Amino acid sequence: MSSPRRTAPTRRSTLLALPLGALTLGTLAACGPNASGGSGGSSEGEGPLRFSWWGNPERAATTQAVIDLFLEKNPEQEIGAEPGDISGYFDKLATSVAAGDEPDVITMGGAYPAE
Repeated sequence: MSSPRRTAPTRRSTLLALPLGALTLGTLAACGPNASGGSGGSSEGEGPLRFSWWGNPERAATTQAVIDLFLEKNPEQEIGAEPGDISGYFDKLATSVAAGDEPDVITMGGAYPAE
């Protein structure tokens, strides 16, 4: 069986990705250097922000482009990108949350936020 043919992003898919990018950029801005810290395990200023998301290669490229835009405006910030496939993403996330080692920024969707 042959693998599906990949095509270049269309104008429609790019326009549909813009709201995701805006949401991601807003989320990252809230995590910038002036954001108040949560009760996570590390103190402020220790290492990069960890950003975990799931999706296909196109979504990963769009998310990375938004991260790059954020870093242009916030060069003092570092972001550790943790892209992943949807299969197993929420199990891995639940395990990291239970261990107190969750990413600083995470992608949620569908029914999972209610859980």
